[in-house]
Amino acid sequence: MKKATHKGICQVCGRQQRLPGDFVSKHGYTVEWGWFNGVCPGSDELPFEKSKDLIDKAIEDVKQNIVALQEEIETVTADGFTDFVWVHHYGQLKMSHKSGYTWMKVQPVKELRREGSKYTAWYYYVEGSEKRKELQMYGQGDELTDVCRTFNERYANTLRKRIKGGHEYITWQEARIKDWKETDCEPIK
Repeated sequence: MKKATHKGICQVCGRQQRLPGDFVSKHGYTVEWGWFNGVCPGSDELPFEKSKDLIDKAIEDVKQNIVALQEEIETVTADGFTDFVWVHHYGQLKMSHKSGYTWMKVQPVKELRREGSKYTAWYYYVEGSEKRKELQMYGQGDELTDVCRTFNERYANTLRKRIKGGHEYITWQEARIKDWKETDCEPIK
């Protein structure tokens, strides 16, 4: 492996990285279970100082992602929607030995149980090899649609934050390339 003599800025994420040779080093990953998980699309590409070729594609990808997120919001917040519900579940994360919160798409059981002043909708999910887990979700209302709406609206709010972040990314990238000129990369001292 060639030793890095310079640093450069990634075209996609905007972070400074070492340049072994002319290209940005691998970055934007975690190492779980002994291999790389996820790598920034700007890895192994020319740095921003030398090229802006990846930025137009990155902007277009984010625009498409925003459209998909808006469509998902429309689906899960539609009146009477009970096909599935998004719950913020704490458990083992995919491809990891760590635990944490993740969004799970689950099928609600069309049954309500009154517990105190709240109604509970039960749902099941499969973990591992067909092992069923029963969990509960709480929401206000007399109907399953009310409970589903509560949970799906929480998920929709998370998607709205991602859309906002996407717009901020596009604005940032467009400003970067507006008056772009090729420059030298910073030597490592």
